[in-house]
Amino acid sequence: MDWRDFVCPHGFTVRYYRSDLLYTCHNVLPFKTSSPNHLIYKVMRSADKINLWLTEDDIVSQLDVMGYRNYLHYPKSCGALEVICGTLSQRGILVVPNDESSQPGLF
Repeated sequence: MDWRDFVCPHGFTVRYYRSDLLYTCHNVLPFKTSSPNHLIYKVMRSADKINLWLTEDDIVSQLDVMGYRNYLHYPKSCGALEVICGTLSQRGILVVPNDESSQPGLF
């Protein structure tokens, strides 16, 4: 992820796995802010929202949900999917990209 992702952000779909290994698919849409190095990703059909900042050294993400205001730092070599899924997974819910061609099955 680099400045190009902040100039032309793209949306994608993720899977939220429950404890019984059933999942729901959610679209994740980016929203630009007035700051050129700050994006907000909103998970549709969910209260989850992720703030992303591109700094000189790394990518900083924050899950903007009550009780989860921790800042996570990722290297700039990480992609948007990896950052978003990692940030959403900090609550103990498995979140993976919904791309059948690149995502292996759980079993």
